[in-house]
Amino acid sequence: MFQFHPYFIPVFASAIITGYIAAFALERRKCRGAAVFSLLMFLLFWWSLFYALELVVTDFTQQTLFLRIQYLAIPFVPVALLYFVLEYGGYYRFLNLKFFGPVLLPPIAAVILLITNSYHHLFFINEYVIVVDEIFIRGFSPAPAYTAIMLYCGILYFISAAILIHIHLSSQGNQKIQSALLLIAVLAPLSVGVLYNLGIMPYPYLDVTVIIFPVSGICVMISLFKYSFFEITPLPKEILFSTLAEGMVVLDDKHRILDINTAARTILEGEIEADGSVFFDKDTFLNKYRTHFTTEKNLVFLAELKVGEDERYFAVSITPVFLDQERPLYRVIVIKDITSEKRYETELKKSKSSLRIANEKIGLLNSITRHDILNSITILSGYTEMLRDKIPDEGEEKVYVENISTAIEKITDQIRFTADYQNMGVEDPVWQNLDAMIMDAWHSLGQKAAIRLEKNVPENLEIYADMLLEKVFYNLFENTTRHGTGATKIVVSFREQPDETAVLIVEDDGIGVPDTIKEKIFSKGFGRNTGLGLFLVTEILAITQVQIVETGKEGQGARFEMLIHKEGWKMRPGSDEF
Repeated sequence: MFQFHPYFIPVFASAIITGYIAAFALERRKCRGAAVFSLLMFLLFWWSLFYALELVVTDFTQQTLFLRIQYLAIPFVPVALLYFVLEYGGYYRFLNLKFFGPVLLPPIAAVILLITNSYHHLFFINEYVIVVDEIFIRGFSPAPAYTAIMLYCGILYFISAAILIHIHLSSQGNQKIQSALLLIAVLAPLSVGVLYNLGIMPYPYLDVTVIIFPVSGICVMISLFKYSFFEITPLPKEILFSTLAEGMVVLDDKHRILDINTAARTILEGEIEADGSVFFDKDTFLNKYRTHFTTEKNLVFLAELKVGEDERYFAVSITPVFLDQERPLYRVIVIKDITSEKRYETELKKSKSSLRIANEKIGLLNSITRHDILNSITILSGYTEMLRDKIPDEGEEKVYVENISTAIEKITDQIRFTADYQNMGVEDPVWQNLDAMIMDAWHSLGQKAAIRLEKNVPENLEIYADMLLEKVFYNLFENTTRHGTGATKIVVSFREQPDETAVLIVEDDGIGVPDTIKEKIFSKGFGRNTGLGLFLVTEILAITQVQIVETGKEGQGARFEMLIHKEGWKMRPGSDEF
């Protein structure tokens, strides 16, 4: 015999919805939490389906059979829910047989007691059929085992809800909405289930909890489709905290340990747990820096640990956390092992020291050699001048002497270039005032009556460059005097660009550079003189990643543009914007 009541419709709807969600989650079982969530939905589907079958039949034996089949799922629902919430929240240290083995024992015992109830009546004292609103409903009187398992299930539900509340409060954006919907999905049947077991219902014999499952299902479906439940899961702070490479310790205002991650335990080499014990009662190398831990400001210091002949170094930062304006209630300690960095720094200093000594020796030898060569060239130049005076203006001899004189000038320029090139990059780049640098280079060039200098640069503009920056402008100015036929002026200007880079321009109004050689003029050895001036310019600028190009038009003058990245220039504080 079968019976029907409008109440049966939402019960069957619950079975359909939970079954669909179980299948949907199973297809995405590779996502975090999806597999156990599918199991949870399947258990609810099982519960709803066989409860619906229990209601539609009127035969007591059949109702009893369907009830026992339901209890193959009912006691395991809160266990699956707890597992899912722990996995969703990232509490992986609990997801093992050691923890969940004992959690599963009461539901297993409940199923066994229910199946064997006719022998001991520990689950149901008696079972009977009553008629409510013309519906035949199976009733029972609960025994101690039933009461215990319902209480146990309630505790697991409440623990799961508490964890979800914690996840919700620590989430942001879509994850916060997602966790809120999951929380509603858990709290809705939990609340109704409590009322049902307390008998506070219009029809105490009808389990309204099953009807609430569609509400939970709808909340979960919204999370699935709108808020990417399985695609976007929160990054648990516990995982983030425990897997950081840096050691982290959280202390309260009495220096008691509230939290500590794995890296900190390894670094501190002790049995240290977040058990509320005083941090300085532990035997760690940080005990000798105890006074630092009273700071009320952010503090970073270097801690040293010596074990035998071995030394280790740690960068330790202390960040006070204030919940009021008076004193910090917590301190977050971050410990980073920088031993390898310190050793590298020490070796680098040794290498730099050795290299500096070697460079000084080579520099001294080169200086002496250059000095001796220049002295010999001076003597040679003097004899050449004497020889020029004794040779007639007409004749091949005069040409030979002029060639010798030209060769002497080139040798002199090349010797001076080696001195400049040797000094390039020896010292670290520094910030240099551009206006002063330009004037120094101009004065070093000497008075050129036919050429004047015009500047259009801020007085407080500074450029980050090698110490030989003056040589850049000297060579560019000299390039105009040597090759800029017809030039009457040299203009130096500065322009900031929208991307915060800058362009420094040196241009003249001479004959310019032919298009055919624009790419070659910066090459070593190219040119009518030594071919070293513009090559030296590019080498000096390249030290601080400044690029130089020639953009002038032939017949209108040479134009050299230096492209400076945004970190390579600045206005000295207190100066006006340019």
